[in-house]
Amino acid sequence: MKRRFKITVKACLACGVFVCLFLVALSFALGQYCKPLIVNRGRAAVGENGTITQGIRMYEYDLGKLPESLDELFTPPTDPELQKKWTHYLDDRSVLKDPWGHDVRYLGGAKAIHNRGRFDLWSVGPDGVDGTADDISNWKIEPVGPS
Repeated sequence: MKRRFKITVKACLACGVFVCLFLVALSFALGQYCKPLIVNRGRAAVGENGTITQGIRMYEYDLGKLPESLDELFTPPTDPELQKKWTHYLDDRSVLKDPWGHDVRYLGGAKAIHNRGRFDLWSVGPDGVDGTADDISNWKIEPVGPS
């Protein structure tokens, strides 16, 4: 004899609520897991050993000066003497965007504020606002307050 199961409205609602709670918990867990990975991608671009930083260092080594802008890592100089020394320092302009799609910021030489005489390189972070706590930079931020 075949047994038939009756699916009640209560059972469907309970199952639906369980599935929704599970999906919410899963999205929260994945969000917490993926957040550090995205931040680390930003650090990989602008950090001490990042792609852009290495391109700037190679440019300085070859040409004897820091680039005025990050575009100089892609565009040969107009000076014929510098053109002989210049090479492509970065392959893809997409590295000039942080993981959140914002332009990476750069100030070199005398314009550098935090690394005077060198260069400042930073991402405005997930919020897209410069100067906030989520910014990722190549300088150390000193804690404010009593030590």
